[in-house]
Amino acid sequence: MSGLDREHYFWLDALRGLAAVIVLVSHVSIFGLYGWEHTFATVPPTRLLWSGQQAVILFFVISGFALFLLFESMMRAGDGWLRFLLVRFLRLYPPYVASLGLALIVIKAPTVFGISPPANMPIIANGNVTLSNLIGHLSMVGDFDRSAINPPIWSLVYEARLCLVFPLIFALVAGGTRRSVATLGLAWLAVIGCMAAWEYLVAPNLSGAFALIRTASLASTFFIGATIAKFRVRIAAWISTQQPTLLATLLIVSIFVFMYSFGYSWPGWAPRWVLLIAELFTTIASGYFIVMAISYPAPKIHRVLRFLGKISYSLYLVHQVVIMGVILLCFGRYPAPVLWVISIGASLAVASLFYFVVEAPAIAASRAVRRSRQGALDRD
Repeated sequence: MSGLDREHYFWLDALRGLAAVIVLVSHVSIFGLYGWEHTFATVPPTRLLWSGQQAVILFFVISGFALFLLFESMMRAGDGWLRFLLVRFLRLYPPYVASLGLALIVIKAPTVFGISPPANMPIIANGNVTLSNLIGHLSMVGDFDRSAINPPIWSLVYEARLCLVFPLIFALVAGGTRRSVATLGLAWLAVIGCMAAWEYLVAPNLSGAFALIRTASLASTFFIGATIAKFRVRIAAWISTQQPTLLATLLIVSIFVFMYSFGYSWPGWAPRWVLLIAELFTTIASGYFIVMAISYPAPKIHRVLRFLGKISYSLYLVHQVVIMGVILLCFGRYPAPVLWVISIGASLAVASLFYFVVEAPAIAASRAVRRSRQGALDRD
């Protein structure tokens, strides 16, 4: 988004930042809190801070919104699919690879630096650093162990794959026909059917096709975000005519849907096809958050929210690496609340440094590619 768009959509960046914080809190709970973390994770309003899975879905919906604006502006400038991919590659891939390198340093620290791992320490990354796994992480293709180095990167892998097919999503949304919506709905039902068949062994083993099925299911999040982007002007105009009481009621309902569309222990017992249906409710709630976010200007005092929005991608990439480091250096030496404070504070500090050292140059490179094209058009 351009500077003007980023200023106008301040609350969208704030949503990114808050979602990253939710993911951070969800993962810091690995240290426990004398058993109270289970209570906090299951009752409102603290349940919202443990909505890590939902926060990732919110990231996807926001990406669909942002990518629609990006692709739309690039098409107007005469750019094609390949330049769009190059812009996204430069924006996302260098920080992604840097986070993998940082994680590998932490994973190999006991061997390289002679650090003795604490007894009974919780395990985040399994350390299965084989050549095939490294190739999978770097290429983002194939079925590889995403829990080997930096587990949160699973969502980046799917986002990269969705970027490859985003022109198709853009065409479906921009066309705006009922047939496109019906096609997407039928495709989503087909995904649910395939996943249910797999779960109950009615269909042949589909493990090799899981990545394709999962990518197709997450495409709905991009579709919702892109649809909001297409009608953003109408949406903002509609919001401005509604009663605050109605909007507040819908927001409260959306927050509760967001919190309860996944349960704290769901991933441990729920079939995958049930989780996909739950994700649809999360997506709808996330869509309303975005509708509200694009309809209101930035507040007068917003430094903290702007800061969190700015470093949200870096925070998502490095927070589990930081937690792994805290486990290695501090686990068993300090009580759980201290580990929480250290992990959250260190994650924010490392993410800030990571943003300025790695992510900001990647953003600059991505923008330079767009500007070079625009400059060439201006000279013509």
